[in-house]
Amino acid sequence: MTETLRTFRSWLMELSPWERALFLPLLIGLFAYLFWQGTIGIFNHFFILVHTRTNSDYFTSFVCTRRTYSVSELNVGDYVYFPYRGERQYPQYGVANGELLVKIVAALPGMKVKVDDRYVYINDQIRGAVLHTDRKGNPVDYFHYDGSVPSGKVFVMAPHPRSFDSRYWGFVDESWGLHICWPLPMSNR
Repeated sequence: MTETLRTFRSWLMELSPWERALFLPLLIGLFAYLFWQGTIGIFNHFFILVHTRTNSDYFTSFVCTRRTYSVSELNVGDYVYFPYRGERQYPQYGVANGELLVKIVAALPGMKVKVDDRYVYINDQIRGAVLHTDRKGNPVDYFHYDGSVPSGKVFVMAPHPRSFDSRYWGFVDESWGLHICWPLPMSNR
């Protein structure tokens, strides 16, 4: 490997300045593309690309860690990726055992959460509405709760008003395997 790098370096030095100015960005672009596609193992070893529907028209892509995080390592506002393992099953909304979801941490252990028939309150501030029907008019039950987030659990939400999240199925348990994510720009597919 060292000999290959020496040969590459000597070849690179033989190029004229304008050839290097053209070649280096192309080389960097090629490596960036290979990392993005997961072809080069180091990216694929530490990260995973996740694509999720944010509403009926758009998808968002996320770069997510393969490492699982404990609840104590998370902050409000972190995007988290996890396989759903809750008691309530909603396959018509993509929420069933094993389905991979990306949501935003809205409340951590000890924070006060109240979900009533109209709103979600976190530390006595309204954070979102509770809807009683889905987009097709079918009734949807919500998570009735008034108290502190239990230890080892988080309350997650998403910004879209019709997001199917903790306001409907409850807390996410640390044992489900929480991974931190970073959103990439939205893309219409």
